[in-house]
Amino acid sequence: MQKTKLWLMLGLVVVLVAAFALPGCAPEVEEVEEEEEEEEEWPPGLTIGTSSLGSGYYIMLSGWGETLSKHTGVPTAAESTAGPAANIGLIETGEMELGAATNLVLWQAWNSVEGTWAEGEVFEKVRVILPCYPSVLQGLALKASGIESMYDYEGKRVVIGPAGTTPAILLPIIFDTLGISITPVNLGWTDAHLALVDGTVDVVQRSTGYPTASIEETAHSHALNFIGVSPEDVPKIQEVVPFMSEAVLPAGTYTGVDEDIPTLSMWGYLLASRDLPEDLVYEIVKATVDNIDEIIAIYPHAKHIVNLKMITGSTVPIHPGAIRYYKEVGIEIPENLYPPEYK
Repeated sequence: MQKTKLWLMLGLVVVLVAAFALPGCAPEVEEVEEEEEEEEEWPPGLTIGTSSLGSGYYIMLSGWGETLSKHTGVPTAAESTAGPAANIGLIETGEMELGAATNLVLWQAWNSVEGTWAEGEVFEKVRVILPCYPSVLQGLALKASGIESMYDYEGKRVVIGPAGTTPAILLPIIFDTLGISITPVNLGWTDAHLALVDGTVDVVQRSTGYPTASIEETAHSHALNFIGVSPEDVPKIQEVVPFMSEAVLPAGTYTGVDEDIPTLSMWGYLLASRDLPEDLVYEIVKATVDNIDEIIAIYPHAKHIVNLKMITGSTVPIHPGAIRYYKEVGIEIPENLYPPEYK
């Protein structure tokens, strides 16, 4: 009798063990495993694509990298690149995780616009996460040159920046719209200022934030004329490049800028790869906004980052991690800026 009971007990144990080994019979264990699988691992480090040395993007994004390293715990470094178009391409290939680009360049990339650098290419991974700042058109010429307006650029040697940067993409459109014929010169901004001083070029036409140290250094040592955009030309340019807004280079920005100079500007955006975990991007956005003073101390124009409502002017979708932050602070995101992967 005792043996029969023993065999019955052993049989019951075997049945129970077998039952829990079958799929669907251990829900608590499976739930834990599913939760673990949903947690995305953060990368060991992040790289930010900027622009050429001496550019506003390079200066500001270097400071941004330091802030992210300190407050997210993920080592983050900024690297010099060929600018916005290159940053978008590097994010697409996975060589960089963060970057910045202006709205025109983002629009061209997202739509593979015919007749531009993005024609025939596919850019699916770029997502915006924060406004950056408005890049302001500001031309520099030696006062002795007599160049005082864009129309005086006719036939002159004009630095439009390295290929792939916003000025190199934008300025030919503007000059063509205004009927101005120039000899374009592609130089990095440090070399451009040296070339202006030694007379190798006639104009350095920039599209950047202000104040920018390399511009002030040149203005402090040499008498310059600063050239903006005539108010009469604004509607002509906006018809072709609707992403541009009227702006002013304020008096006192640089040595020699004694009064406000009317011009145009275009917003840029901070970028992240679609492949970055949602919770990491949320922390990146939060760390940036909460510690903006650290970035402003390095580049004053970074104050525009916290103009958070400007995110709605983007021409490409917003990362889900950033959308989570914007919802928390009460900013409504237009339907067209939700990315395909948003849940």
